[in-house]
Amino acid sequence: MRACLKPTGLSCNSVNGFNGTLPSEMGRLTLLRGLWMHQNSFTGSIPTEFGNLQNMRDFRLYRNALVGPIPEEFYQR
Repeated sequence: MRACLKPTGLSCNSVNGFNGTLPSEMGRLTLLRGLWMHQNSFTGSIPTEFGNLQNMRDFRLYRNALVGPIPEEFYQR
């Protein structure tokens, strides 16, 4: 996972082959400006805690197996 860390973002694209659900604890990383976790095998829904990522500017989760709506918390900024 250390190779995924960038100064202002977290980059874990398909090269890593991650799977499972997205951990709600990632909502505590409030200084993140970028989250690139596309082209993996993540399942489940986007945790509502991701709405705490107030500095997020670039959010990429495409090409996963996520279901459900984008949490309302994303729009309450």
